[in-house]
Amino acid sequence: MAATRKKKPAAKVKARKPARAAVRVVKKKPKKGAAAKAKPERRPLTAVSSLPDARPTPKRPQPPEHPALVPIHHFKKPRLVEPPALADVRVQVNQALASMRALETLEAAYGAWRAVIAAKRDSDAEFDNETRRLNEQGALLLGAVRSADGPGSGTQSLAQHSELQKLHRDAKDALQKALAVLTTQQATATKVFDQALIGIRQETQRRIELRCKLGRPSMKLMLRVLGADSRILHAERPSAEQAVTLMFALAGRIPSRFDYLFDDSSDDVMREPPVVYADENVKPDQTHPNASELARLLTDRKQVWPLKGSLPQVLPMGPLIRWRSRGPVLEAEIADGANFRNVLTAAEAELIAGHLLSLKLSGAINFELVRG
Repeated sequence: MAATRKKKPAAKVKARKPARAAVRVVKKKPKKGAAAKAKPERRPLTAVSSLPDARPTPKRPQPPEHPALVPIHHFKKPRLVEPPALADVRVQVNQALASMRALETLEAAYGAWRAVIAAKRDSDAEFDNETRRLNEQGALLLGAVRSADGPGSGTQSLAQHSELQKLHRDAKDALQKALAVLTTQQATATKVFDQALIGIRQETQRRIELRCKLGRPSMKLMLRVLGADSRILHAERPSAEQAVTLMFALAGRIPSRFDYLFDDSSDDVMREPPVVYADENVKPDQTHPNASELARLLTDRKQVWPLKGSLPQVLPMGPLIRWRSRGPVLEAEIADGANFRNVLTAAEAELIAGHLLSLKLSGAINFELVRG
């Protein structure tokens, strides 16, 4: 038997790894259009001051330039005759008006009234002082220039003489312009004050009329019999606000001051207290008028009466009646020629009481006859 051949075991073949495919690197071209992303360009480094957001480098301060030297015979324009810098009066007027609007009372209205009048008086005094100062300084400067250019000033060159003549003309023109500016300022201030006073008077009268409608002022009359034909009429003393409304009810006018009825002050102890205030274009020498002069003064004024210490009563037909403050009461006085008298006849007392009764029937006042 044939010997069988032993087969040799097959050699182990190691599995080879698959060869890697060669990768071809392809550079992609940038896309065109809006989708293409533009890479930021690299800028070369620059100085900080060249950037748009950087602050400019501050400049070093330069030394001041010295003015050119002026020859001694040259003069600058004079500065002594400039218009003054006066305070604006509108500030004071607005403060007074604001205080009046803050309170709906008669006392607040009269307080603003007095504040504006005081501010106007101070403003007029300030303008007068500044006008006098300008005239004095201008006269001094013009006189000095004339003296320097006079015959006793020594030998002068032609250039110095012409410069002095020019300085005199400039100073004179500057003085006239300063005075013109001051006059314009004063006219403007006066207009502001006048407009404010007109508005305050109208507002004060509106408040008085409103109070007369809401609550009629009252008078309580008391009769004193002295003899067969002699009478004295007294009335109950009103409050300060009632005295204001009573003047409007009895005469159709408003007083210039809130406490006019109870003011018995006097600047001269040797004379009686003034009858009227130096208000509403009344001059200081017109504050002691007699009966006839007082009647004319009141007739000429259609809105405001600057009475002091008395309450007038205007009769349709008859003389002027006034009520004077006599301590706790008011006393009636009637005009008799140039004077007033407090002792009335029976007919005069009836005339006064009848007029008050007619005002009660018309709804102007509350009238009551009480036992004295």
